[in-house]
Amino acid sequence: MTFRVAARVVHYQLVPMIPPPAAPTRFDRTIPGVLLAGYIALFTWAAIAPYDRATWWAENIPIVTIVATLVILYVRGIRFSPLAYALMAVLPYLHTVGGHYTFERVPFGGTCTIASRTSPWGSTRSASSNIWSLAE
Repeated sequence: MTFRVAARVVHYQLVPMIPPPAAPTRFDRTIPGVLLAGYIALFTWAAIAPYDRATWWAENIPIVTIVATLVILYVRGIRFSPLAYALMAVLPYLHTVGGHYTFERVPFGGTCTIASRTSPWGSTRSASSNIWSLAE
């Protein structure tokens, strides 16, 4: 970039403040595919004989929309970090399992007996149901 100031020519070099992004590694490209394959496998399992089909549909239609949006963004070149994909995968995985059993019947409550005895809500629901309500 060149500026003319009082009969002098001043040259300024524009230095980028942020370095250009590094080329994605093989690890960066495989994590989204592995997480998507895991979600598809979990979704297929959860679609077979859920406890309540209406609850299953209500829980999974928004999640399938979110996953489809992420796939479309990935295909169009909008990519997130592997950590972001891993953190985003928590919601679809939990909702898919919760939609299969309904959240109050998820079989993980037996492993959290301390949390189920001291429920901050004063309810008799299982600990996993309380924890999953917080995750929503």
